[in-house]
Amino acid sequence: MLFVIGTQLACTKNNNTTSTSTPTSILGLWAGTAITTGGNTPQYFSLIVKADGTIISDTKTSSNLSSQYFSVGTWVLNGNSFTYSITNVYGNTPPSYIGQTQTGSATFSSQTGNLTNGSWTNPSPFSSGTFTVVKVK
Repeated sequence: MLFVIGTQLACTKNNNTTSTSTPTSILGLWAGTAITTGGNTPQYFSLIVKADGTIISDTKTSSNLSSQYFSVGTWVLNGNSFTYSITNVYGNTPPSYIGQTQTGSATFSSQTGNLTNGSWTNPSPFSSGTFTVVKVK
């Protein structure tokens, strides 16, 4: 019995383990709001960033979110600079803006998983603004 107690007292646990965090991926669903420059009504805005370099955007506008637009395109991540280019393929409320293009950019941190300083531009008819999104999944 004494031997067992002595053995237990001699054992120590090493809590000095090294942990390395895996950088967060930009891939997945990002959701939040977009606002037009000079506007004051945030609109629902989401991006699905896919591994094959494609991106899908879903935007809902108006006060009751009844107008919806879907766009598809491509994205690039160069360092922490995220850029995308999309073309609208669906709109359920006139004007539908089908065929309208949009470019956007933001800053991505793989360490924090944040996408910040989002901005977008539609060349014709011209409009621009900012977006704020968080990763959902």
